[in-house]
Amino acid sequence: MTGGLEHSMRRFLTDLASRRGTVTYRVLAKALDLAPPHTIHKIGDALAALMAEDHANARPFLAALVISKARNGLPSPHFFDIAGGLGRYTGPATGAEAHGYHTQELERAWDYWGAPQKASSEH
Repeated sequence: MTGGLEHSMRRFLTDLASRRGTVTYRVLAKALDLAPPHTIHKIGDALAALMAEDHANARPFLAALVISKARNGLPSPHFFDIAGGLGRYTGPATGAEAHGYHTQELERAWDYWGAPQKASSEH
C-alpha cells in the first residue's frame, strides 16, 4: 500500500469489519476528512488499490464493506469491474448474481478482517 489515504481507509474499514458493519461511499469520505472536489473518485481509487493489494495477498476484499445507498446496498459497478479484472468475479454488476457475490465477499471480509488477530496485525 502506498498512500496515506489507503492506509487510513484500511484502518477505518478493518475497525468496521470487527463490528460487521458497512459504510456508504459518502460517509466514508466524511469519516476520512476528504474535501471536494472528486471525493467519491478519490474513494474509488483508494478502494481499487486496496482490492489489488488484498488480491495479491489472497485476502477477502475489505472494499466489500463500502456500499452505495443508491444501489440497494451493493458496491459501485467499479467494485465488480475490479473484481472481474482480478479474476475473482465473472458476472454483472447488478442483479441476483451481483448480490450473491457481494454477500459472500462481505461475509468473508467480516470474518477475515474482523478477527481480533487480523485487526491487530494488519495495522
